[in-house]
Amino acid sequence: MSYPPISPLVPLYIAQALFGVMYALLIHWLAINNYLKGHTAYSVVVGDAATLFIQWLFFSHTWLPLVTFGSFVFSGVPMIVSYLVRHQQRVESRSHKRRPLPNFVIDVREHALIELNAIADQIAHENATAVSIVHRIHKLIGMLNSM
Repeated sequence: MSYPPISPLVPLYIAQALFGVMYALLIHWLAINNYLKGHTAYSVVVGDAATLFIQWLFFSHTWLPLVTFGSFVFSGVPMIVSYLVRHQQRVESRSHKRRPLPNFVIDVREHALIELNAIADQIAHENATAVSIVHRIHKLIGMLNSM
């Protein structure tokens, strides 16, 4: 197996290092400004594609860039699909979470709790008839069913 001479590798590594620093700064800026949230996998794909493109620029006359590109495609596509599935599951799980109650429902609930407390006090302190208590409880059930 023949290895390439050192001289073509030095400019390639310099170009890769410059790209790496610039891309890291861009990703840092995007992350600070919340542009990257939920898109980390895509930033990795773009960074890898650019790295492979730079390699292709220096070694387009050999099979090396094609072999490397194929390796990234065949190993990266399952990772991207897995990421997209997990992301979709997170989105769906968020949509099933309980949402806050509207104000009118909160008002009805508070009124029902106050009424139940009054019924409990009436039972404890007075000799209330069972009919009047049952009537008030049915009224509360109707209010709660309307929510």
